[in-house]
Amino acid sequence: MKLSTSLVAVKKITSNAPNSRFLETDINQAAQLILKAGGLINPIIIRRTDITSYEVVDGHFEYYAAVKAREIDPLNGENIPAYIIEPDNEDVLLSQIQALRRREGDNLKEEAIQPASSSSIESQPLQTSSFSEIPDIKNLVEQLEQSLAAILSSKIEESVKTLEANLKSELEAIRDEISQQKTQTTTEAFKPEKIEKFTKTTASNYRKMTVAQLKEVAKELNIPGRAGMKKEQLIAAINQAEAS
Repeated sequence: MKLSTSLVAVKKITSNAPNSRFLETDINQAAQLILKAGGLINPIIIRRTDITSYEVVDGHFEYYAAVKAREIDPLNGENIPAYIIEPDNEDVLLSQIQALRRREGDNLKEEAIQPASSSSIESQPLQTSSFSEIPDIKNLVEQLEQSLAAILSSKIEESVKTLEANLKSELEAIRDEISQQKTQTTTEAFKPEKIEKFTKTTASNYRKMTVAQLKEVAKELNIPGRAGMKKEQLIAAINQAEAS
C-alpha cells in the first residue's frame, strides 16, 4: 500500500466540526497564507460519503482555511490536497492520527509544565483567546447589545416625551391666539359705531322696499295698526320694534 495525496475540490468536502471552534482571524490569516504559497502544505484527511463527496476526518482547521481561501480567490483556492481513507488503509491511517494527536497533546502538556524564562516569555508572540473563552466573549457581546438597546430605548422615549411637550405647548399657544382673535372680532362686531352703521344700512334697505313689503315685515314683527300706515310710518314702526 502506497500512501499519496489527491487534489479534491473544496466544494465537495464537508466538516462535522463547527467553524465556531476556531477564531475567524486565524482562519483568515491561514487562508491568505494558502493563497500566497499556492496551496496547503498540510494535507487534510478525508473519507468518502458517496461517490463525489467527502467529509473531514482530521484537519478541520485546514479545511475551513481552504474554504475561506476559495471564497477570496475561487480560481486559486478551488482544490485542496488530502489523504483519502480507503477500506484498505482506514485502520492504519486512523491509528496514525490517534498516535500523532496523542503525542502532540503530550508535548503541549510538557511545555505547560516546564517554567518559561523571562527572555523566552518576551520572545513569544501574543496568544489569541482560547476556544474556551469564546462563550464568555459571546456573553459579553450579548450583554453589551442589551445595554445599548436599553440606552437607545431610554433616549428615544425621552425624545418622544420632549417632542410631545413641545407640540402640546405650541397647540396651546395656537388655541390662545385663535381665542383672542375670536374675542377681538366679536368685540369689533358689537361696537356702537358698528351697530349704528348696521341700523343705518337696515333703514336704508327698508326705504328701498315697497309699502306692501314693509307691511309684510311689520306683520312679522306684530306691529299694530300696520294696515293704515304709510311708508315712513311703517319704517319708523319697524325700526322701533327692532330696537326694542
